[in-house]
Formats: sequence, C-alpha cells, structure tokens
Amino acid sequence: MHGRKSFSERFRSKNAPLPTTKQQKPVAPNRPRAKRLMGAPLEFVADVCRLTVGRATLVVALYVYRRVHVCGGRTVTLPSGELAELGIAPRDKQRALNQITAGQAD
Repeated sequence: MHGRKSFSERFRSKNAPLPTTKQQKPVAPNRPRAKRLMGAPLEFVADVCRLTVGRATLVVALYVYRRVHVCGGRTVTLPSGELAELGIAPRDKQRALNQITAGQAD
C-alpha cells in the first residue's frame, strides 16, 4: 500500500503550487488611525443622533454623507429606490430630511 496522502494533497488542484510551510501575514502600516469611522466620522454620527430622533433619520443622514463624498458635490440626489433597499419609504425620507435641516438650524 502506498503512503497516505494528506487532505491538502488529495484535494489540491493539479495546477496549484505546492503549499509552503510558512505563511506570512500581510504587513499593516505602523501608523495610528486618523479617524474613527462608521460610514462617516464618529462626530458626525454623534451629532445626528443628538439632534434628531429615529433610525430613518440616521440612515438618511449617513446616505447623504456618503453621496456627498462619492459624487463630490454639495448638492446630491437621493434616489428613493436606493433608500427603499435600506427600508426607507419616500415619506420617511422627507421626514428625515426635515429633521436634519431643523437640527442644523439650532
């Protein structure tokens, strides 16, 4: 009887390179993180939470923040279809925008 093959030897692709004995981890840069992010700077999220009420408002605020940075402008569109994927109805979007703009005025 031939010697037993290991699991990786039995199921390895014929074209795959042989496994090495030492795996190296990717090297992370040795620099501190400049900002703590949650899809937006933590301070932004904290302000939205402090100045408004409700999940929909936070989701819309994060979506506006993302669109401003992705689209590169101060004025952006907020497609209702994309917000619907996040569970936000057009009526809720309008309510959230009203809360956000009222919070800015304070």
